[in-house]
Amino acid sequence: MAESKAYRVLVSGRVQGVGYRYTAARIANELGVCGWVRNLRDGDVELHIEHELEETLEVMMNRLRNEPSTARVDGFHTEQTQPARFAGFEIRY
Repeated sequence: MAESKAYRVLVSGRVQGVGYRYTAARIANELGVCGWVRNLRDGDVELHIEHELEETLEVMMNRLRNEPSTARVDGFHTEQTQPARFAGFEIRY
């Protein structure tokens, strides 16, 4: 089994109250990406995403820049991090 790649993603803009976390979870499940998503107190959304294929993570990040249509992404910061070997994807509250 190949070693997973992982990213911490911070998304800013109009990303709370517009279904962003649920869209992220749907995309992750479609692509087989593991990790989590949560709202932050400052209005941003934070994600931890991991998968064996870098290309799959790039597809997810590209989709997160444009979905859902109700969101407005003003900032999208990524940094590579250590995989935590999550078994699935969850919305954290």
